Amino acid sequence: AFGYGLDYSSNFIVNDIAINNENSLPTEYEFFRGQALGGAREFISSDAVVEFIESNPFTLSNKAVEVSLFQYLKQDDSKLIQFKNDGLSGFGITGQPLNVLHLNEPFMEIVISSSAESPVYFNMGCGDNCSASIDLGNVPNTWVTKNIPLSCLEAQGFDRSKISIRGMFLAPQKTDLKIHTLKLKSNFSGINKIEGC
Repeated sequence: AFGYGLDYSSNFIVNDIAINNENSLPTEYEFFRGQALGGAREFISSDAVVEFIESNPFTLSNKAVEVSLFQYLKQDDSKLIQFKNDGLSGFGITGQPLNVLHLNEPFMEIVISSSAESPVYFNMGCGDNCSASIDLGNVPNTWVTKNIPLSCLEAQGFDRSKISIRGMFLAPQKTDLKIHTLKLKSNFSGINKIEGC
């Protein structure tokens, strides 16, 4: 057919066509380990000023937020985010839209600490007018692991087929927030689940 000797009954090339097997898709995404991973970018915001972090250390132009690297454990970086003023300020990680509908019982794993017994909120975004937030409660001055089932965010209309903001941490008061890990994982067991989910 079509002068090339092939027709719809020819199937010798079909075996060479790559097919994405659902079993070969990742079961975990590491978005942050001391710094954004996988082509994602970090940003900070306060008082309607939003800026991408271009280097470490970095200070927001209005001086309301400063970020720097420090060691979590031997040779393992973490991020120190210093919110200098009262009033909602944030630190986030953004990237190209990511579809994770293939993940079974997905959850976010966060390793975090804070200098003050200040509330911290966690937000994820999925495009224009599409986001969801959860109260992480008071974060202590010791490293803790907090797990957030995505079902908690989906109940607010979050769409995990187009994750753009991988995670944003918001603090309403002055505090030093330390973040080591931000991972999206499968098969939530219920361990370290935040209250209210």
